[in-house]
Amino acid sequence: MSLKLKLRSAAKKLKNDWGFRRITAFTLSFALNVAYAVYNGVLGVVFSSVWFGSLAVYYIVLSAMRGGVSLGAMKFRKKELAEGKSFGKNKLHIHLASGIMLAVLSLALVFAVLQLVYDGKTFSHAGLLIYVAATYTFYKITMAIIHLVRANKENDYILRTISNIGLADALVSVLALQTAMFVSFGGGTDMRWANAATGGAVCLFTIALGAYMVVTAVLKLKNFKPENTLNEEVKENERR
Repeated sequence: MSLKLKLRSAAKKLKNDWGFRRITAFTLSFALNVAYAVYNGVLGVVFSSVWFGSLAVYYIVLSAMRGGVSLGAMKFRKKELAEGKSFGKNKLHIHLASGIMLAVLSLALVFAVLQLVYDGKTFSHAGLLIYVAATYTFYKITMAIIHLVRANKENDYILRTISNIGLADALVSVLALQTAMFVSFGGGTDMRWANAATGGAVCLFTIALGAYMVVTAVLKLKNFKPENTLNEEVKENERR
């Protein structure tokens, strides 16, 4: 197949296949996660901040999760189209592993939040960058919720995994934005209690999300029917 035909086929998939669009966007966001991890790492070194150093580690691990899930998603989607059968069990294993990693990563984030509350060191984006950061963060959280609702209507646990990781990413971005906005607009007021409340909520929700993924995957694997075919999954999605 020529490059022109491949590009045309990819463009058609992007237009008509929501799942393919989600996988593609999720893969592209891998680079943004890496860049954001480096950015927080630099801030951590410059300001001697454990908070930003912890964020850097968080996004490095999250980037690794994104990369692994993206590779699995592309691999199984290609095989499904080529072989005409479902790889639902493999997808459930990815969902299970991602849930475990997300829960463990969130437990590590608890330490970062405690450190943030303890020393109160944070950073404000210079000038108008705070507004850019706010706009992007609100966009992320809005799209994360929309994709989560859509993914839960699909019988594809790769898409659900992608949406759950996206939501966890967006929630931490909201926390990071809050800390920066308090510095920019707080007038020097000590807002550590607010950071503690939001940070605690984000950590607890993300841990619960990871645990829910683990429980769901374990139960689905226990009752998994190997005879399920791709066509049966498609029919089930249509009924949903």
